[in-house]
Amino acid sequence: MAHDQANSQLRLTVSAVLSYLRIPAHLIAALNTASCIEIEHEDIAPILTFEIQGHIVARGYVKEHAGMLSATIFWTGCEPSDRQFDHWTLKRDLATGDSTDDRDGNDKAK
Repeated sequence: MAHDQANSQLRLTVSAVLSYLRIPAHLIAALNTASCIEIEHEDIAPILTFEIQGHIVARGYVKEHAGMLSATIFWTGCEPSDRQFDHWTLKRDLATGDSTDDRDGNDKAK
């Protein structure tokens, strides 16, 4: 996969996650100015880290398959990153932007 494609997929995934969760504007602003969204390449899937003002608020695994982005997110709630997290999966169609999973990871009826 080309580096530009990977960057584009990461941006789309982050946008989908932010949109789906309806994160307040001041937190999105904090992501843009004082924080980082980091991707680490692992054997299974890239690891996505959301950090706001020095606090890791979420980690997840990102993958693309058949035109769908999938991000499994583990929310930390600004707690240390070594705790156990509840998780949910968000899948968004690249062409239509339709979300196919709910917050509990259950497929919605189409």
